[in-house]
Amino acid sequence: MPKNFAATRLVNLPGAEPKITAAQLWKALELKLKQPELFLPAATGASFASEGGKSIRSMNTKAGKVVKESYETYEGTMTYLDGVDGDFRVTNLISYDKNNELLLTFSFVGGIPVVAGLGENHTAEELNKIVGDVLEKTIDVSRDLVKKGVL
Repeated sequence: MPKNFAATRLVNLPGAEPKITAAQLWKALELKLKQPELFLPAATGASFASEGGKSIRSMNTKAGKVVKESYETYEGTMTYLDGVDGDFRVTNLISYDKNNELLLTFSFVGGIPVVAGLGENHTAEELNKIVGDVLEKTIDVSRDLVKKGVL
């Protein structure tokens, strides 16, 4: 399995309603940080603390594992989640294509934590499908929260 990987998805596919704005998507990423179980099938909840001047999230998983991450947010654009042991970095990035269409990218350095079904021999195409499914779930949940008036 590649240690580093990124995938990007178009947020507002043709015909998707309601359209998600950049501000709504950012609010969704903030919510995903605080309540990962709404967006990540493997997550069951999270607790938060401050250690050594860093914001720390301890995310519980269905497998009984606790993923401990420091995090930084850069309003409207990106979140960084770093394994406290320095073993991985996850970036959630909001950007635009050349036609000003909203994009969402998840990138991973040092491995992909908390995603079920990863083995040693995944191709880039397989990882694009796996990570893409997580991206698409995040977009679908975001759209549902917009419909409900939460975002």
